Amino acid sequence: MNVMPVTVFLILLAIMGTHVSSEPDVQTVPESHAWDVLRTRLDVEERSWLLMWDGSDQGQLLIEDYLRTYPSGDHREQALYLKAVGYWNVYDYANAVDAYGRYIEMSRHEQRLSLAMTRHLQSLLRSDRPSEAITLAAKYSSRPGSEQRELVVVDALLLQGKPDVARTLLEGMIRKAAQDASRSRMLTSLEDRLTQIDLIGKPLPSFDIKAWRTGRSLTPQTFHGRILLLEFWATWCKPCMVQMPKLVGLYERHHEQGFDILGVDLDEDPSRLAAVVDGLGMRWPQFNDERKWKNSMAVDFNVRRIPHAILVDRSGIVRYVSPPASALDRLVLKLLEESASERPGDPVEKQHGR
Repeated sequence: MNVMPVTVFLILLAIMGTHVSSEPDVQTVPESHAWDVLRTRLDVEERSWLLMWDGSDQGQLLIEDYLRTYPSGDHREQALYLKAVGYWNVYDYANAVDAYGRYIEMSRHEQRLSLAMTRHLQSLLRSDRPSEAITLAAKYSSRPGSEQRELVVVDALLLQGKPDVARTLLEGMIRKAAQDASRSRMLTSLEDRLTQIDLIGKPLPSFDIKAWRTGRSLTPQTFHGRILLLEFWATWCKPCMVQMPKLVGLYERHHEQGFDILGVDLDEDPSRLAAVVDGLGMRWPQFNDERKWKNSMAVDFNVRRIPHAILVDRSGIVRYVSPPASALDRLVLKLLEESASERPGDPVEKQHGR
């Protein structure tokens, strides 16, 4: 029977606020008991084969302590899975890459393994490692869930600047989905994605909107001669809020060299937008018409999930659709360097104010 040193288990119990004697009678604790303590402490939710928890630094330490103490414990597979899920749920994709890789190496649980493989690729993509994601997708291609991983490959190809290859792959997926009436929802999702990809290499579609707060008219021509990030987001969108400080830093680093952001906020209550914009010091224009998913810009650009970004070059040509936040520094620098000899237009900040 696997057992746990009393000192380690006492730490777990102490964290839980459980009373224990200063001189315990037992010298070891069963592994199954330690697993129950860990699961309770993490507040793990179980639905069929799924294991879920919110993720936290303290929880990660407890999981690692458990794994160290029980290198061959009966619940090692579940603990490794929880470790990966914990990083995923706090958007720590760099650590999620390693954690999912570690889990995949030892797991034999077919359903959890399939999901882990997909999230492994997604974590690589969101860590700006598209080549590795494509390589691993080929390795995982014979396993269940390969269609979801093909979508990751589409996004990885876009991040590599290969929209034609990505389009060909996606069109094949659409043809396959169209042959199965039970997959109508997937077909719609794939067709929406193709519509977004078809923006690449073309001028940014026309719009004429009023900037929130200032009321200034904003069109694609407003940003001509500058790199533009069109960012769809909302204050109620957790991943949007996690990446927003990074966008503030991106703007501060590159604005004077010719980079701008236009935020399209889907909040219905503009007071929430004001609090975030002022609190984070977001000095770029925002558009908000208080209509959530019926926001006119979201409808025109076929946006159904956020965060969603469109990166446009100085000539007004769409170059990237939905790049991860981790890749933006690299991509913005690339577009700035492409036209380094051109003089940037007047900073949009000076035209519209905060």
